[in-house]
Amino acid sequence: MRLENKKRTKYEIVYLILKTINEGGEVTDETLMLRTNLSKKTLDRYILRLSEARLIKLTDNVTFTLTEQGKKALKILEQTRELEEKLENIK
Repeated sequence: MRLENKKRTKYEIVYLILKTINEGGEVTDETLMLRTNLSKKTLDRYILRLSEARLIKLTDNVTFTLTEQGKKALKILEQTRELEEKLENIK
């Protein structure tokens, strides 16, 4: 679990973007900005990188969807988060 004042990692941001798109099916950049709490400039950088990596695609010039690779990446990130949570509980 993330502390409130802790800066998010790139992996956390990518996870949140992919998760938001997956849950919404097709989402706009405005929806992504609101749900990820990213500025337009920062979100655009991530969108560019995720598009180049073929994890997301722009549909109808307005909305984003996950590709099959994006769905696989999201699953891996979810598994990684689960493992991190388990490891944090080790004392």
